[in-house]
Amino acid sequence: MKEKFKKDDHEMPSECPYCFYENDACTNADIKDGARVPIEGSLSMCIRCGQFSIYNEKLDLQRLTDDDKAAIDAKTRAFMDKLHLAWTMSAKPTMDAKYGKPFTEGPR
Repeated sequence: MKEKFKKDDHEMPSECPYCFYENDACTNADIKDGARVPIEGSLSMCIRCGQFSIYNEKLDLQRLTDDDKAAIDAKTRAFMDKLHLAWTMSAKPTMDAKYGKPFTEGPR
């Protein structure tokens, strides 16, 4: 049986380092101390601009460096591409209509 999403289990405000959107939750993060929170090195995709970032040791989001991108294995990269395509087809039109086009500095 699939576990139901509970927002309280996923609340973790973070600011996108590309468009500065204030995300209020995270999903599919590793379990740590019984709570669903990211760990250092966890990847994140901004629901607003679609850019991928990575959690640092302070659990702040930072832009992916060239080294970070090179370390992503092919299976994860393929999943990221599918996730971004799904975002482009579903969330992006809604976010653009609600907020206008986001300011970002560079490709994912």
